[in-house]
Amino acid sequence: SLTDLHCNSYFIDNKATPITGITTDIDGSARNGTTPDIGADEFASTLTPLAGAYVIGPTGNYSGFDTAATDLMLRGVSAPVTFEVQSGTYKEKFELQQIPGTNSKDTILFVSQSGIASDVILTDSSLSTSNYLVYLQGAKYITFKKITFDTDHNGSYSQQVYLTSSSKRINFINNVFNGKGSNQTSSYH
Repeated sequence: SLTDLHCNSYFIDNKATPITGITTDIDGSARNGTTPDIGADEFASTLTPLAGAYVIGPTGNYSGFDTAATDLMLRGVSAPVTFEVQSGTYKEKFELQQIPGTNSKDTILFVSQSGIASDVILTDSSLSTSNYLVYLQGAKYITFKKITFDTDHNGSYSQQVYLTSSSKRINFINNVFNGKGSNQTSSYH
């Protein structure tokens, strides 16, 4: 939040260099003298980075793409991570920024559990200026495989994937993209 400076990130816990004269945090708690936390709060993280395989779907670890994305942003990764997506239609949109811990070997894969793109449909019918299904803002080392991205029914808002801010090493393998053709003049296509 903009007002709460407390943190629980594994990636900044005990990762700073001590600064002479700064011995307490924003709450008056003592700072670690040799490996303080980065930021205004001294804390002990209760989170561990994601590693291995997880399932997205009604009986999975995550109910949808958005809950998996939120956890990725919060926890980061310490090894390759695969999200196997159960068959179904997921009516949502999600965003990913740079995920802590990702690199050329510790990558993220979203893949249809059945191996059939038409079994996993990501769609959103909301009419809004949040014109995307997947918004990748500075994200790196992410692959989407055998998933259907569907905005065919969305009227003027039909952008499927929006890449910005130095997003790189993003792969789309054997996916289906169903978008809306248009003769309209709009910046949302």
